[in-house]
Amino acid sequence: MKRMSRIAAGLVTLALGMFAASSQSAYQGTWQLDAAKSQVSDGHTMTLTMQLAGDQLKFVGVVKKGDDAVTSQFSCGTASGAECAFDEGGHKSKVSIWFSGPSLNLCKTDGPVGDVVTEWKMELSPDNNTLTISVSHVDPQLKDETLVFTKKSGA
Repeated sequence: MKRMSRIAAGLVTLALGMFAASSQSAYQGTWQLDAAKSQVSDGHTMTLTMQLAGDQLKFVGVVKKGDDAVTSQFSCGTASGAECAFDEGGHKSKVSIWFSGPSLNLCKTDGPVGDVVTEWKMELSPDNNTLTISVSHVDPQLKDETLVFTKKSGA
């Protein structure tokens, strides 16, 4: 009976690990901001591209307003919680990223004086075609924002 319990527990652990890995890989792809569903008042557009290789996440974000575009990027491990370099169009700071259940979380810190500290909580819709990002401005404290992205087809 104990052996059956251990086998069942092992299978549950394996299944949960496989579910976590499959739900984490669903973040991969290119995501386009849905301004109508987001709290965006300045008319900018945003595209995010995320690639996962093991626990390593490569992130590229492009924000466009008119003819101006700013590219932000980092590559960081999701398991270690280590700080990684974050480049926002030449503006340097640090990020830490990690999975908490099905959500992908990011904390941006250590920018130059006057920079903001933000936390992002990224969550996928059940069909994995919508990405909702709740942005909390920690320092200075500002109103939280919600950004909604749709997965680009073929991504």
